[in-house]
Amino acid sequence: MTPVINLINLLDSTFTTSFRHTSSVLYGVTFETSNVTETYSKLIELEKNYTNGINTGKHVGLPITLSDITNVKHSFNSLVQAYLELHGINAVPSRLRLNDMLKELRVNEEKKDVINMSEKVLKNILAPNPPERKLTYKQKIKEAALKKSEERKLEMIKKLGK
Repeated sequence: MTPVINLINLLDSTFTTSFRHTSSVLYGVTFETSNVTETYSKLIELEKNYTNGINTGKHVGLPITLSDITNVKHSFNSLVQAYLELHGINAVPSRLRLNDMLKELRVNEEKKDVINMSEKVLKNILAPNPPERKLTYKQKIKEAALKKSEERKLEMIKKLGK
């Protein structure tokens, strides 16, 4: 997996409904829209409220920590930077929604993976066969596993092409 896909997965796993509910109930920071600029400003407000100890005092199931807030904030910021680099722009569009941004980043990264994988397969197909050599039992198993892996990758490429 690419770093961008890992960041998307991290954001999906941390910036959940329970995170937003806890920030609303405990710190009074409500994530009302999925607008990227508003969400980032709310994350900054949440971090400020947490570090200054501003809370409602209500009980929530699982309280969030500063590391949770920092993880969400940094992964969110990194994804915004990746989006800006992808489109070659300097500022976030005012109507950009979080789901649209993540979808574009995912699609772009998956295209890169497919292209890289197909290049490797083509190189393997077009490369001349290495001279035959005697292999040990472990080496034969390893070679067979690599061959099977390449076959599975080709099948995935064919499925993506349909």
